[in-house]
Amino acid sequence: MISFDGDYDGALKSLELVRAQYPRDRVVLNQIARIHFLKRQYNPALEALRAVNAVDPEDVQLHYTAMLCYRGLGDNASADREEKLFRRFKADESSQTITGKRRMISAEDNNERQAIHEHESAVIR
Repeated sequence: MISFDGDYDGALKSLELVRAQYPRDRVVLNQIARIHFLKRQYNPALEALRAVNAVDPEDVQLHYTAMLCYRGLGDNASADREEKLFRRFKADESSQTITGKRRMISAEDNNERQAIHEHESAVIR
């Protein structure tokens, strides 16, 4: 793995290469936004986040980074809106206790709970 250790411009160049191949990759878009945020380039960060929103409007990282960007811009109303969305979509850790027993006895339910999971395809005849 390549380490950029604070080389934000180098990281952005690499991420843009990946984005060219996978323009709807939420992880890449969120990382681009995060680096722009760290460089205090709030508007380019928000532009990348709009692309994330087009893919998944419930993406937690999208709303967290947008909240920080709007705060950086001094747009408190938009920051407050993003904070509400972030809190709405953020995983409720207390729900783990409630759903834990069910997930332990059902591999299928546990699989569905995972952020990244597979579905087995049925054979088409």
